[in-house]
Amino acid sequence: MFAHYNNLLIQKNKLTFAFQKQKTSFRMEITLDKIDSLNAILKVNIVQEDYKTTVEKSLSKLRQNADYPGFRKGMVPKEMIKRKYGASVMVDELEKIIHSKLFDYIKENQLNIFGEPLPCETKQQTIDFETQADFEFYYDIAFTPKIEYSVNKDEILPYYTLKIGEEMIDERVKTYQLELGYHQPAEEFSENDFLRGTLTEWENDAPKNNGLVVEDTMIVPSFFKDEEEKAKFNLVKKESTVLFNPTKAQDGNPAKIATILGISKEETEKYPGDFLCEIKEIVHFHEAEINQEFFDAIFPQVEITTEADFREKIKIVMANEYSSYSDNKFLSDFRQSVEKKIGEVQFPEAFLKRWIRISNKQENNDLEAIETAYSETIENLKFQLVKEQLIKEYNISAEADEVRGYIKKELWRFYSHNGAQISNQELEANIDRILEKEDMLLSAVNKVLEIKLGKFLQKQIKLDNKEVSTEEFLKLIQ
Repeated sequence: MFAHYNNLLIQKNKLTFAFQKQKTSFRMEITLDKIDSLNAILKVNIVQEDYKTTVEKSLSKLRQNADYPGFRKGMVPKEMIKRKYGASVMVDELEKIIHSKLFDYIKENQLNIFGEPLPCETKQQTIDFETQADFEFYYDIAFTPKIEYSVNKDEILPYYTLKIGEEMIDERVKTYQLELGYHQPAEEFSENDFLRGTLTEWENDAPKNNGLVVEDTMIVPSFFKDEEEKAKFNLVKKESTVLFNPTKAQDGNPAKIATILGISKEETEKYPGDFLCEIKEIVHFHEAEINQEFFDAIFPQVEITTEADFREKIKIVMANEYSSYSDNKFLSDFRQSVEKKIGEVQFPEAFLKRWIRISNKQENNDLEAIETAYSETIENLKFQLVKEQLIKEYNISAEADEVRGYIKKELWRFYSHNGAQISNQELEANIDRILEKEDMLLSAVNKVLEIKLGKFLQKQIKLDNKEVSTEEFLKLIQ
């Protein structure tokens, strides 16, 4: 329903990222007032000297572009610009400066907090930006709880691998054959061929007067729903004719009928009768033959000379493909074990509920929705905090090439699943665009860290290896 537990920790990581990108020096003072072990208030004192220069620069830029009646562009008096825009520009600059300085303070003092500071609702006084020059701002922050957890090397957890059976290999070989197959003109129709020809609406053994004529349409009888209509095309030859009923053939499906007749779905009701198909072309699809050329095309970097070796290589490839499912299942089982061990954890409830309300724009204060979201959030946060602790403890890091490789793999999977073709140059360009987006970059970094943590834990914990069928594995993850 709500997925902000990642946002809470991504925001925390963003504080570190932002600190590395921008460092500025100001006279403003920030003090920490700790309320309890989970909550605190940050007080920010900022004086005119801290923001005066940046405000004046912003107002000068506005003046350069200001276009007022009676004045040349850029020549509007400074005081006029200040009267109109001074307060709003000051507010903008204050927000930028405070935001930057808070990042620095949190980083320098190594504060492990959830999300970002939120404006304090209890201590903040009303501010008049028109008349005040010095300001006091208050912000609520919430600390992440300390969770004591250590890996038990005597613990035994199951590790499930999918059994790659002969049927699965057969299906993969068939997929490769279809991918490398080719079309070729034929004289006689056989199953799975497609036809090109002209359709003429037919009535009383003759073309219907003012009836529909469809030139150069494509028909694939193997896609017909009605077996009787499908059978009419068996063994027909090029330049022959077949009388059939498109509506009956496609079981009255408007979209499929429309495809055959080249009309809109709404028009199909007008043409419930027979059509004469004059076959102009028959195209037969040939699956790729299993031979040396086929082996080389599928695995160009590997020397394979026999079908047995080819199938063994497919088995290895499929096992690697499915290993991520096994790793995810292992991490899920590890999470359950962790949650049982750590038990109840105290969280800054009021702050998190307020964060949830703001993040999801729950301005109507839907208490039930917020309560549900809070329960989901803390369940995920428990394990997320343990993961962060272990990643830090065991010095697990995500290198730039690993992050790029992960994104590349996910993009390939996406395009392959959707049957889309993409060049390597386009793929690399897409990766670059993703890396430029801070949230997407941090999400990829976190995923790489999680994968590496899982691999590390598999070496620390005793594994009870179990080989299961696809059906059994699907039941396990439901």
